[in-house]
Amino acid sequence: MKNQDYIDDLLGKFFAQEELNKEERKELEVWINSNSEEFQKLKHIMAHTEKQLHKAPMFNAELAWKKVEPQLQTQKRISLRSWKIITAIAASLIVAWLAIRLIPTTESLHYENRTASIQNVLLPDSSEVILFPNATIDCRIAEASGDRKVSMDGKVFFKVKRDVSRKFQIKADETLVEVLGTSFIIDASQNDQTKVQVRTGKVKVSSGSSEVELEKNEQVEISGSKITMKRIEQPASVFGFVQKLLVVQDEPLSEVIRQIETLCGVRIVADAAIEKNRITTHLDLTRMDEVIQELANLCQCQYQKTDEQNYRLFSK
Repeated sequence: MKNQDYIDDLLGKFFAQEELNKEERKELEVWINSNSEEFQKLKHIMAHTEKQLHKAPMFNAELAWKKVEPQLQTQKRISLRSWKIITAIAASLIVAWLAIRLIPTTESLHYENRTASIQNVLLPDSSEVILFPNATIDCRIAEASGDRKVSMDGKVFFKVKRDVSRKFQIKADETLVEVLGTSFIIDASQNDQTKVQVRTGKVKVSSGSSEVELEKNEQVEISGSKITMKRIEQPASVFGFVQKLLVVQDEPLSEVIRQIETLCGVRIVADAAIEKNRITTHLDLTRMDEVIQELANLCQCQYQKTDEQNYRLFSK
């Protein structure tokens, strides 16, 4: 990845809707995958700015930067050069940023994942969310008081910060999930079917006139008015992605590769001759080179590493 000044310029071009070449798009995507929370904040700032454009016709970007820069808590700060690019698009960017920080109780937040890999989001109440590809959430969550409400689409993992004084409610299609403090998956990516899988704690799931309570390693499938409840027999295969552990049980190599690409944001190309090879193994996805070597050993093939994000498996 290039230095931060280069990334800042790419961010400025992105928000200015300037065209990026193939290399620039790749560099920006790598940065976004590693800094999803920071990127979501920037996106939210730009969306909020549209409502503020007519409120600050006179704007000194350099002076505003000097006032706001010390308040930013991110590890990687936006450069003044990129800041000027963004403020050229929206003169009230600083006003919007301060409004977001000072009025969390009335702000509706929107997060979406349009990448091919999972994305991590930290909500205002310190609850953690993992968005799978094509997942979206809209939430109204204050930092310290009031019920927490989320609507979602797609597949999302929630790790809710416990707070007995206020509810945490999630709406997915016609399913309502209520929780005080726990971690679980809601998968509403399939038409007319929603699945809730509990990793820790307890949740209450309701759909229509039906209602059930789920505890650790229990799941429920909702299809129309029918609710089917069952145990999760292999929790590691369902929740392993939280610790970057992938448990594979007799699955074709092509499916294993798809899961790795989704969880890690890498690209793995395999020859057609080995794609149907079936794999049973445990993979530590924090050690990608070892993962590729393990796949090559199981498939009795060779492997090649092009760069940190691209690998190839091919027949001997």
